[in-house]
Amino acid sequence: MGTPEIDPQTRGLLPLRFCEYNHIVPVKLVGRELIVVAAHPDSYELRTALSGLRATYDVQLVQRTEDEVRS
Repeated sequence: MGTPEIDPQTRGLLPLRFCEYNHIVPVKLVGRELIVVAAHPDSYELRTALSGLRATYDVQLVQRTEDEVRS
């Protein structure tokens, strides 16, 4: 499958420590569409963090396991 490439434009949208702790990777930004990979897409912490981004971006969540997000 290979290692996914993370779009440099997504850096800084969410704090790195928050992403590591909650198993979240903002992967790609195309126009207004932000694709985020998350192990727990229904978590309160993620919904709260994304609420501010949703005003600017059309956030698409992709669910993966914690191991897949870490790799």
